[in-house]
Amino acid sequence: MKGRISAGKITGTVKAPGSKSFSQRYILMAALSSAALRIHGISYSDDEQVAIGIAKASGSTMNFNGDTLDIIPE
Repeated sequence: MKGRISAGKITGTVKAPGSKSFSQRYILMAALSSAALRIHGISYSDDEQVAIGIAKASGSTMNFNGDTLDIIPE
């Protein structure tokens, strides 16, 4: 996966492949952003739990609903 993060407002929807590696990246990028993000298809594996813990430690709020995770950055 190649990506580039630039300053500015981003909106849209991303359908993520069923990969815990991608999920971890989305969780951490959302925690560092300035806009809320909803991720569908989260499996809550141990690795994803670690990423969620890091995001929470950064001040982000997490709302869980089944396999959907809402991340609201500080």
